[in-house]
Amino acid sequence: MLRILSVLLLTTVAACSAAPSTKATSVIPADPYPGSGGKFFGTPGYAPSLSLNKFSTFHVGITTKAQVAAALGKPEGWVTRPDGTSQLRYAYSGPSTRVGSQSATPIVYAMFDFDANKILSHMSLPREANGE
Repeated sequence: MLRILSVLLLTTVAACSAAPSTKATSVIPADPYPGSGGKFFGTPGYAPSLSLNKFSTFHVGITTKAQVAAALGKPEGWVTRPDGTSQLRYAYSGPSTRVGSQSATPIVYAMFDFDANKILSHMSLPREANGE
């Protein structure tokens, strides 16, 4: 009986100390802005000047939500939908226009949509950034 227990114990130890699996696993990156927050309506408290080169390194299907957030900072608003897709929204000051003695600076928005794996799936850039 003791011999059987010894063999069983050695077999169990050998099975537990087997080499770890090298099988690739899909890891979803951490979400820098989970859930929903910020302001999606109203006038932003601060809107930096629009700089077209800020968006040049973003590529649909490649860029992650964390990379967009790291490059652009805190969004004006963000939302995560029940299916795991999400959106970040950034407000910028557009080019000023003058009407008589008055000037006006419009607020323009850049929106970034991400799939459930937090990979950029669509960009909606201000008209000025699209060359329109």
